[in-house]
Amino acid sequence: QLTGKDPALYVQNLRDTTEVTTESASSAIAKEMQTRYLHPQWITAQKAEGYSGTLQVLKTAQFLWGWQVTAPQTVRQDHWQSLHNVYVRDQYKLGTREWLEGSNRAAFAQTLERMLDAVRLNYWQPDDATKRELTQAYNESMKATGLRESNKAVQRFAAAQSSLNPSSSQSAAAKPAQQAQAIPTKEAKPELQEIIKGLKLELQESQPKPAMSVVNSLAALWVVALLLGLGAWQQSRRWRQIKLA
Repeated sequence: QLTGKDPALYVQNLRDTTEVTTESASSAIAKEMQTRYLHPQWITAQKAEGYSGTLQVLKTAQFLWGWQVTAPQTVRQDHWQSLHNVYVRDQYKLGTREWLEGSNRAAFAQTLERMLDAVRLNYWQPDDATKRELTQAYNESMKATGLRESNKAVQRFAAAQSSLNPSSSQSAAAKPAQQAQAIPTKEAKPELQEIIKGLKLELQESQPKPAMSVVNSLAALWVVALLLGLGAWQQSRRWRQIKLA
C-alpha cells in the first residue's frame, strides 16, 4: 500500500557470523560514525598509514554522502558537523588537518567538496562560522592542488560564499596592506648632484678683427713707395752703365 512515506530501512551486521544483528539504517550509521570514522583511535591508525589513510577519510565522506542522497532520513545534521569538527577543526588536536593537507591534499579537497555539496543542496545547514571555515578550506585546497575532477556547481557555490563571507585570511592579508598605506613615508631628499671639476667649454661668438689704424696704413704706403723708388734708381743706373760701355 502506498503511504507517501519513506520505507523503513534496516541493516544486518554480519561482522560476527555467530551473532547476526539487525538494526535500523539510521542507528547503524550513527554507531559506525561514532565508533569508527569519528573515533580518535581510528584516526590515529589512519594517520600511521600516511597516504592510504587519507583515502579512508575520503571514503568516510563518500559513505555519508551516499546514504544522504539515497535515504536522507538516515543521516543527521550532527554527522556532517562532527565530520567538520574532527577533520577541519582538528577537534582532538591530533594534527589531523596537517596530515591530510601534507599527505594527500587532493583527497582532502574531495572530502571538503562532499561536505560543501551537502550544504549547497541544503542537506546540512551549518552556522555561518562553520560555513565560512569549510569554504575557506575548500578554496585553499583547490588552489593548492588544481583538482581537475571537481564539481563545478560546488566551485560556483564556494565562490558565491566567499563573496558573501570574505575569508579571515583575506581580511588578515588586507590589514597589513592598509597599515602600510597609513604609515606616512618620509619625503625623499633630492640626491646631491655630482660636482664635476675641470675646464668649462662655452660657445664664444667670433669677434671681428680690429681695423688697421691710419698710421699703420700710411707707414705701409711709405715703405712701398721707398721700395719702388729704390728699384727705379737701380734700374736707371744699370742703363747708364750699359750706355757708357
